[in-house]
Amino acid sequence: RRVRALLERLDVLVADETGWTLSTTAAAAVIDRWLQCVMGDFPHVELLDLLKSPFLLGDLAARQDQVLQLELALRRQGVARGMADIQRLARARFGALPPWLAALFDARQGFEQRRAPLAVWLARLIDSLAKLDAIAPLKADAAGARVLETLDALRRDLADDGEKYGFSEWRRWLNLALESASFVDA
Repeated sequence: RRVRALLERLDVLVADETGWTLSTTAAAAVIDRWLQCVMGDFPHVELLDLLKSPFLLGDLAARQDQVLQLELALRRQGVARGMADIQRLARARFGALPPWLAALFDARQGFEQRRAPLAVWLARLIDSLAKLDAIAPLKADAAGARVLETLDALRRDLADDGEKYGFSEWRRWLNLALESASFVDA
């Protein structure tokens, strides 16, 4: 992939017939960061990676300055994680919770973590991505569209499976599913 990118900068087109693992795409990384935030109560490194992504929460340029201010405040105050501490810091910094941060926290609050079948977990993930305004930007990206197609196909294939899993078990399964799928750029 790296060689291909270098060659394409020199206007040498390469037909990549094997592609690469879907889990290594930027779109899959956004989902991974989101799930780390859900599971780990917003560790600041993953949170900042998520906030700097163009795949969610609307226009990145519109929130970029505030995200940088939040990053500096988090580092100065030594806030390593915690939705409550981040909310308190953001309110102190901006006077009110910025809409993009409020949307992120609302999506987290709505991400139910009770044991459920794999298809239900996938539906919860898609619902949370919709709350983060991530569906359209992911669909507009070739790899993002492939990630969404894979999640939807898995959800349909597992619709009849009633076995219930916890969040960590589902997350390990999802990682394996994304590692076993590939992306071939057209």
